[in-house]
Amino acid sequence: TDMFKGSNTGSPVIPYNSKFSSLCYYINTYADLGLQNKPTMPLNRQPLSREQVQLIKTWIDEGAPDRNGKVMWADNPGLKKLYAVNQGCDVVTVFDSETQLPIRYIQVGTKDGMDTPHHLRVSPDGKYWYVIFINNNVMQKYRCSDDAFVGNIPLTPYAAGTSASPEDDAADWNTFVISPDSRFAYCISWTQNGKVSAVDLDKMKLLHYTGGFHYSHGVALNAAADKLYITAQTGNFITELDTGFTGDQLLSLSNGINYSSSLDPHDIILSPNGENFLITCQGSNEVRVFNIAGKTVSHIIPTGVYPQEIVYSRSTDEYFVTCTSDTVSVAGARGVVTRIKAGSYSSSNIKCGYQPHGLAA
Repeated sequence: TDMFKGSNTGSPVIPYNSKFSSLCYYINTYADLGLQNKPTMPLNRQPLSREQVQLIKTWIDEGAPDRNGKVMWADNPGLKKLYAVNQGCDVVTVFDSETQLPIRYIQVGTKDGMDTPHHLRVSPDGKYWYVIFINNNVMQKYRCSDDAFVGNIPLTPYAAGTSASPEDDAADWNTFVISPDSRFAYCISWTQNGKVSAVDLDKMKLLHYTGGFHYSHGVALNAAADKLYITAQTGNFITELDTGFTGDQLLSLSNGINYSSSLDPHDIILSPNGENFLITCQGSNEVRVFNIAGKTVSHIIPTGVYPQEIVYSRSTDEYFVTCTSDTVSVAGARGVVTRIKAGSYSSSNIKCGYQPHGLAA
């Protein structure tokens, strides 16, 4: 029980995953049983036998239950959690919000090679979490209560089995947004001929798939959830697309439509009142406020260098923007978070960890 309280490096045992349990590195002296680390434990005593190491690994892989069969962090379906994608190892880390300890490592993807999970969102109803991949054309669905795998959702006609041509496949699925009723998701492929897919999350099937979006990246829904707004990673515009995929139009953020690198809008978020979008512009180090009704930019807000993701905090009525490459605002640091007050749009930069990118409030 004490072991699961962890330390500044987390818990040494992660239920169901001996591969990510550091205890196993220190007791293991057998190369074929996984990673090894020093000092060998138990300290200054005979190393554990092969059978003992395997016994402990098996115990962990079965959930590391106590003598009564209780698995740590498994008795509270409503546990408040955080999720983080790990692109380098096709894993999602699950954190306990209260203690900030990693409590599960979930292997995601379908390939033997790298799927490269890039973006994860929890549905608004809090029941499921979804992840998309740079190197796979499916979205995966997991249950929040126990983080169990539910199924794969195709993002392209080829992945859905409705096309015989691999040319109908995409790549670089970077971002997605879920409708407020948790029924639908809209996913963005970040390529020169970017693709957009709409999927039914309940029926787990592809509804719409279309291309021709110039380096599409960020995506948001309007308040009525009947239109998508998609940022062009290279350029100075966003695209308005109805959720039935029947028509779209380009909306300029600065003096007409420009496809060359200029503002380079990255991420987009709807304001709480549903009237505006706030758009991070990594090429000009600013956030632009776009009025939906007037289809014009109403405010330009300075940020740190290379603004990326943006979120809104209800408790403070502020926006927070990760600025990955800022080396000016804080001495000795690389990266800041820009804080923007929702009422006045005044901004300030605050110190954070190294090169921030994804964030949540």
